[in-house]
Amino acid sequence: MQKMSNISEMKWDVIIIGAGIAGLTASVYLARAGRKVLLLERAEEPGGRAASKNIADAWVNLGPHALYKSACGILQEVGVTPTGATPKPNSLLVYKKTKGGDVALPLFQFLLGSFLKWSEKTQLIRFYAQMQKEDTSILQNISLQKYLETRLPSPRVRNAVLALVRTSTYCSAPDLLSAGAVIAQLQNGQVLYVDGGWRTLVEALKEQALAAGVTIQCGCSARTIAGSEPEMIVSLKDGTLLKTHYVLSTLGPKESLALLDPALQPEEAAMFERLAWIWLWLKCQSLKQPSLWVPIIPGISLIIRPSLNLVITRNKWSCML
Repeated sequence: MQKMSNISEMKWDVIIIGAGIAGLTASVYLARAGRKVLLLERAEEPGGRAASKNIADAWVNLGPHALYKSACGILQEVGVTPTGATPKPNSLLVYKKTKGGDVALPLFQFLLGSFLKWSEKTQLIRFYAQMQKEDTSILQNISLQKYLETRLPSPRVRNAVLALVRTSTYCSAPDLLSAGAVIAQLQNGQVLYVDGGWRTLVEALKEQALAAGVTIQCGCSARTIAGSEPEMIVSLKDGTLLKTHYVLSTLGPKESLALLDPALQPEEAAMFERLAWIWLWLKCQSLKQPSLWVPIIPGISLIIRPSLNLVITRNKWSCML
């Protein structure tokens, strides 16, 4: 890390807020393109939600456990090749009995045993066969709950599918989830459990970033983002002012919006409040194309690259989710 006095004296091409997987990856691309990049991280070490902690001589992922294989191509572009294995489907499923109480079943017994009736097994098999061919673009405004109710008459089969959805999306709100977003994710849902935990990805990305000339500064919390490109200022909570042409934030939508000075107009802020609900669909759609450019309102668009995260561009700032 450099002295803060040296950093504040420089004019940066891009300041990236957040040194997680997204921020580190973006910094490598920008630095290799000849940009002068400063990467800020509020924690004492890079990693963000991809950090791992040593507990009782074992490395434990604090955030995600599974890496979508669709992300491997982008990581390989920046010189990082993840290694690991696909998890085996040998876990237990816990079900509530119709007459009360719970029952734990191995996955193979659930599919091949007598827990489900033959008609229910047929429903499940037919559902997964049709799901692979589903056009998710026409399902975006349909809730997952409604979608499953029209295709799976059996409550037990619906619960089986919802269990898989909770595992893959970390969300248990089928009445709010877009059926299109969920189905698209299940269609492209092959994952890898990374050898050594996600910290290995963080360390490899950090190494590539430093080699490309990125300056990484940890223990720095952004307070505000002001100005408009190409003259912008990021102020830190310790009072330090940093000059830059562009800002890229990898924080969540609400956290990033809270940094803007001045704040968005009410109509713009209301639009971004809805981003949490459309984010999953946009990421899933990006898996099918090299990139997507999605206009939201005049002056604001979304640029998406597969598995690298979502970039919101405005005439004076950018936000990577």
